[in-house]
Amino acid sequence: MPSPAPLRVAVLTDDPLDALGIEYIVDHQPDLRLAQPAESDVLAVSTPYLTPDMVQRIRRAGHGRPMPAVMILEKVGDPDLLDIVEGGLRAVIWRPHLSADRFLHLVRLVGDGHHGLSTQEQAQLVQDVAELQGTVLGPRGVTHSGLEQREVELVRLLAEGCSSAEIAVAMQYSERQVKHMLSRLLTRLQMRSRSQVVAFAVRSGLL
Repeated sequence: MPSPAPLRVAVLTDDPLDALGIEYIVDHQPDLRLAQPAESDVLAVSTPYLTPDMVQRIRRAGHGRPMPAVMILEKVGDPDLLDIVEGGLRAVIWRPHLSADRFLHLVRLVGDGHHGLSTQEQAQLVQDVAELQGTVLGPRGVTHSGLEQREVELVRLLAEGCSSAEIAVAMQYSERQVKHMLSRLLTRLQMRSRSQVVAFAVRSGLL
């Protein structure tokens, strides 16, 4: 019986020392081999904490498909929890508990189609996101999705089918202000229609 093909692992990190270390570990395993993200089976991500930019880089690495990822983190960071999972998170190693054996175990586990999130790690993810909302985002009037509270209200009214004039009355703004807010929101989210914004809000758990 022929040997199974090596599991292809790509490395994504901004730290050159992390990159060297992970590549060295992977390169010395007979059942693993280094690959470019577009050709990989598993993405190994090392970053102090996740940012929206990093989540987007993970998504781009998969060229539109979810890229199963093992992430080495200190903290979750500020993306929405759903975005993290949709971005490919299948296993996390908190940096204080990082070891080569743990890393290799999770890479192989994820490569076989499983996830490596223990109950404790899932709880840690939720706790970090809740802490971020309570201490950083909430006081600034911002949600995990990056939308301001007034933008969330705008999207909620859009989802109810309200016109710009009706939204203006409900939010006590002028119709011109509502249109400007919506235009700015569409530009920032790189979307073209109201329905796309509503779909984004549903996916982000805002509605």
